[in-house]
Amino acid sequence: MDRFVKKSAVKSLKRQNSDKEYDKEYDRKKRKRNFQSSWLAEFPWLTLDKDRGIMKCKICCKWPNVCDPKSPLVTGSDRFRKDPLYTHAKSSHHTACVVRNDNSKKPINDTPIGKAVVRSQKEQQHKLKGLFNTAYAIAKNCRPFSDFEWLTKLQKKNGIDLGENYLNEKRCKDFVLAIANQLFDEVRSKLSCARFLTVLADGSTDTTVVEQETVSVRYVHKGQPVTELAEIVPLESAKATGVYKAVKQGITAVTGDDGPSLIGANFDGASVMMGENSGVKALLQKDYPVITVIHCVAHKLELSVLDAAKSMPYLSTFEETIKSIFNFYHFSTKRRRELAEIADLLSTMLTNYSSVKAVRWVASKSRALLAVKKNFASTVLHTEDAAGDQRTPKQKERQQVFTRR
Repeated sequence: MDRFVKKSAVKSLKRQNSDKEYDKEYDRKKRKRNFQSSWLAEFPWLTLDKDRGIMKCKICCKWPNVCDPKSPLVTGSDRFRKDPLYTHAKSSHHTACVVRNDNSKKPINDTPIGKAVVRSQKEQQHKLKGLFNTAYAIAKNCRPFSDFEWLTKLQKKNGIDLGENYLNEKRCKDFVLAIANQLFDEVRSKLSCARFLTVLADGSTDTTVVEQETVSVRYVHKGQPVTELAEIVPLESAKATGVYKAVKQGITAVTGDDGPSLIGANFDGASVMMGENSGVKALLQKDYPVITVIHCVAHKLELSVLDAAKSMPYLSTFEETIKSIFNFYHFSTKRRRELAEIADLLSTMLTNYSSVKAVRWVASKSRALLAVKKNFASTVLHTEDAAGDQRTPKQKERQQVFTRR
């Protein structure tokens, strides 16, 4: 009986093994398996190449230095079975690729190294901001670049951290140039949207008495008129051709070669600027036939007022009186000190006297007249006292006798 059972068991086992071999052969050669679209939802890292008829792991393919290069899901598998997908998902190489891929999606600011880098960048930006502001203040107030060093030392003494670098005169120049380039870029970006342009120019001299031409441009930005400084150009010569080249150079600096159309110009009344035959006006009209060149309204008003004042003798006397008061105090520190002492006794605020200029005549005379009005009481007392000190002994004696009577 036992032998019969053993023989039956052996036969059954052989039959099962033969069935398995048959199933493998059938599965390998005859059975056709298809890719199931539901696998894409179950395995998000899976992808199908329909043209080649293979499936791959897109995460492992993304990190070739971490994945297993011999894996069928890296090289591409055409055996669409689910068991290899489970095996691949649990493999160490796939897990490492998933971790690497997740870390790459995190912002750098969320990592410890990223946070340290951001914090270092903020500290550096704060230091550079202080250095740029200091350089801008020096340029704005026409101070020499050599002041940059002691200004930074003063700020560090007051507790402002500016770092240990860029604290010299050369770097101050670099900061100023960087600021200037940024301002130029802002003007250029605005002018790129403008259709028409007007140029304003006037002569000037710098501290080294070099003749220059200050060129400004006027345009419409977002429906509003805007005036911007284009450039201050040293003159090759003070003749019309030299000034014309400077004006053209100033316009090109902010507009480039293909800028808005130049339709207007505004200059003072000098013959080199407004000359009909060989002035800057005539040279501009040759290159820009539609341009309209006008005499500066403010300058024309000044000249009109000055011409009108010359025809009235009283205004001439008044102007000479204002100038004499200015000269009386401007060239003597002793008189200014005495005037300040008298103003202090009278408990009044003292205003500095200013001269009357030939250019901007109206504004300068207004300031001078306002100073005379505010300092009138102090000025009268001081001038009377100064006149008394200059009298001869006989004049002083006569004044005393007159006072007793």
